[in-house]
Amino acid sequence: RSLDTGDDVRVVCTGYQVPRTADPHDSWNQTATRIWFDLPEAVSAGQSHDDCYLYYGNPAATDPPDRWSDSMGYYLPGEIFVTGEDFERSADGADPRGWTDQGTDDWRVRIHDDDRWFSPPALGDWQNGSVATSMADVADASWSAELYYWQAGDNGWGGLAARVEHGGGVIVLIQDRRYYLTTEYWIEPTVQWTDNEDIHFPHGSKGRVEIVTLGSTATVYWHNPVGFSPRRVTIIEDWALGSAAGKLAVFAERPSETNQRWINVDDVIVRRFVSPEPTVSLGCEEQPVPGP
Repeated sequence: RSLDTGDDVRVVCTGYQVPRTADPHDSWNQTATRIWFDLPEAVSAGQSHDDCYLYYGNPAATDPPDRWSDSMGYYLPGEIFVTGEDFERSADGADPRGWTDQGTDDWRVRIHDDDRWFSPPALGDWQNGSVATSMADVADASWSAELYYWQAGDNGWGGLAARVEHGGGVIVLIQDRRYYLTTEYWIEPTVQWTDNEDIHFPHGSKGRVEIVTLGSTATVYWHNPVGFSPRRVTIIEDWALGSAAGKLAVFAERPSETNQRWINVDDVIVRRFVSPEPTVSLGCEEQPVPGP
């Protein structure tokens, strides 16, 4: 019952409006929409906070407090997640702040239907991703990014890495109906693509790859594009990590002499993760007082 844009949705805690956003896997005005918001104080395990209120339904609402992108820590800290980037500050063709490319050619921002995406260079080694070097090292987190297979070609792929520059991390690459897992330094050349019929990533679609790190292990998920089932696919559980904290990197296919495929990246988010994840239980819904 919110606006499709979510502009009317407000969260007020202890008398103050706090930043909020829809979960990156969801959209506004859906029966299963999940909302993340910034609590004014931390809540300990087993405890609760009972002074938060959700408001919605104002058709004229605009400019909600929802800033979560901070160019992976280059600018001021994000207000909702640990760090993130939606590339909306960048002009078409710009080299966005907060990223260090592993190859000799810069990743650049491309615009698709007024939406800005992070794009790999047309040249360079396919293993050369871009590292979010501006972010602080993070442990126990959900690392995710949206992938867009926008230019035609068979078997285009995109991926994500955690524990970059710290050894013993994990890289996951996604293709339609298969995946590829390796370490962050690509030291396992014998690892091959693994078939998985639940993974859907056809040309023209947008899906989300997610790595959840907790302690010394990682679990990897693929969130299928809208309209495909299942909604979430578990790629691997309990992948052993070699360090307690690290950074994020993105990888995506670009054209070469033998193909013309493009994969772009958007809405990169790193948020804290605990098990079990926190939940919100609604108390009661207050209805407006009917008029005379």
